[in-house]
Amino acid sequence: MGFVLGLGLAVFVGVGLYFGSGIFSKDVHVIHIINIGIPFVAATQPINSLAFVFDGVNFGASDFIYSAYSMVSTQAGS
Repeated sequence: MGFVLGLGLAVFVGVGLYFGSGIFSKDVHVIHIINIGIPFVAATQPINSLAFVFDGVNFGASDFIYSAYSMVSTQAGS
Protein backbone atom coordinates (compact mmCIF):
# COMPACT_ATOMS: atom_id res chain seq x y z
CA MET A 1 0.00 0.00 0.00
CA GLY A 2 2.90 2.35 0.77
CA PHE A 3 4.43 1.66 -2.62
CA VAL A 4 1.14 2.33 -4.43
CA LEU A 5 0.71 5.60 -2.54
CA GLY A 6 4.33 6.43 -3.44
CA LEU A 7 3.52 5.89 -7.11
CA GLY A 8 0.53 8.20 -6.79
CA LEU A 9 2.72 10.79 -5.09
CA ALA A 10 5.29 10.42 -7.88
CA VAL A 11 2.65 11.20 -10.49
CA PHE A 12 1.29 14.10 -8.43
CA VAL A 13 4.76 15.58 -7.82
CA GLY A 14 5.86 15.06 -11.42
CA VAL A 15 2.79 16.67 -12.95
CA GLY A 16 2.62 19.36 -10.27
CA LEU A 17 6.22 20.42 -10.70
CA TYR A 18 6.05 20.27 -14.47
CA PHE A 19 3.06 22.59 -14.69
CA GLY A 20 3.75 24.54 -11.49
CA SER A 21 7.44 25.29 -12.02
CA GLY A 22 6.54 28.84 -13.06
CA ILE A 23 5.58 29.56 -9.45
CA PHE A 24 9.23 29.39 -8.38
CA SER A 25 10.67 31.60 -11.09
CA LYS A 26 9.85 33.28 -14.37
CA ASP A 27 13.40 32.79 -15.67
CA VAL A 28 13.48 30.32 -18.57
CA HIS A 29 16.83 28.86 -17.45
CA VAL A 30 15.61 28.20 -13.90
CA ILE A 31 12.46 26.51 -15.21
CA HIS A 32 14.64 24.38 -17.51
CA ILE A 33 16.78 23.26 -14.54
CA ILE A 34 13.63 22.43 -12.55
CA ASN A 35 12.32 20.38 -15.49
CA ILE A 36 15.60 18.45 -15.60
CA GLY A 37 15.28 17.51 -11.92
CA ILE A 38 11.60 16.53 -12.00
CA PRO A 39 12.13 12.90 -13.15
CA PHE A 40 14.64 12.26 -10.35
CA VAL A 41 12.41 13.78 -7.69
CA ALA A 42 9.33 11.94 -8.95
CA ALA A 43 11.16 8.60 -9.32
CA THR A 44 12.40 8.67 -5.73
CA GLN A 45 8.93 9.09 -4.20
CA PRO A 46 8.01 5.36 -4.19
CA ILE A 47 11.40 4.55 -2.65
CA ASN A 48 10.88 7.23 0.00
CA SER A 49 7.41 5.95 0.83
CA LEU A 50 8.74 2.41 1.32
CA ALA A 51 11.51 3.76 3.54
CA PHE A 52 8.92 5.51 5.72
CA VAL A 53 6.88 2.30 5.95
CA PHE A 54 9.90 0.23 7.02
CA ASP A 55 10.95 2.92 9.50
CA GLY A 56 7.50 2.82 11.05
CA VAL A 57 7.53 -0.97 11.26
CA ASN A 58 10.97 -0.99 12.87
CA PHE A 59 10.12 1.74 15.35
CA GLY A 60 6.81 0.06 16.16
CA ALA A 61 8.65 -3.18 16.87
CA SER A 62 11.14 -1.21 19.01
CA ASP A 63 13.92 -2.30 16.68
CA PHE A 64 15.92 0.89 17.02
CA ILE A 65 19.25 -0.97 16.74
CA TYR A 66 18.42 -2.23 13.24
CA SER A 67 17.34 1.27 12.21
CA ALA A 68 20.54 2.78 13.58
CA TYR A 69 22.73 0.22 11.79
CA SER A 70 20.85 0.62 8.51
CA MET A 71 21.17 4.41 8.70
CA VAL A 72 24.90 4.20 9.39
CA SER A 73 25.42 1.68 6.57
CA THR A 74 23.63 3.88 4.04
CA GLN A 75 25.58 6.96 5.13
CA ALA A 76 28.89 5.10 4.95
CA GLY A 77 28.15 4.12 1.35
CA SER A 78 27.68 7.69 0.17
